[in-house]
Amino acid sequence: MGATASLAAATELKPAAAVVVSLSAPEAFQGVDAIDAVKELTVPVLYIAGVADGTFPDSANALYDATPSGTSRTLLIVTSSSHGSHLVGVPGSEVRDAIDNALKQRATAGT
Repeated sequence: MGATASLAAATELKPAAAVVVSLSAPEAFQGVDAIDAVKELTVPVLYIAGVADGTFPDSANALYDATPSGTSRTLLIVTSSSHGSHLVGVPGSEVRDAIDNALKQRATAGT
C-alpha cells in the first residue's frame, strides 16, 4: 500500500514533493487508484520493481506509461524477486544508486 498511497499523495502535497520513489506499487490497492493519480503528477518520479515480483513489474510499466510524458519519469526493472523496501539493498546496489541519484538531482535542482 505504501507506494500506491505515495503516488496518490504526491498529487495533493503542498508544497509539492521534490521527487517520488515508487517501490513495487500496484496499479490500485484498497480503493486507491495509482493509475488515475499518476496522470496528474508534475514532479519527477522513479518507478522500481523486481522482474520476478509477480505482477509488479507490469504495474510499474503501466504507471510509467500513465505518467505524463512532460513529467520527468524513470522506470527501473531489476533482476530480483524482492518487493518494496527489500529492493533497496546496500550502498552501491543498482536500486540504491538510482534512488540516491534521484534525490541528489532534486537536491541540486532546489539549491
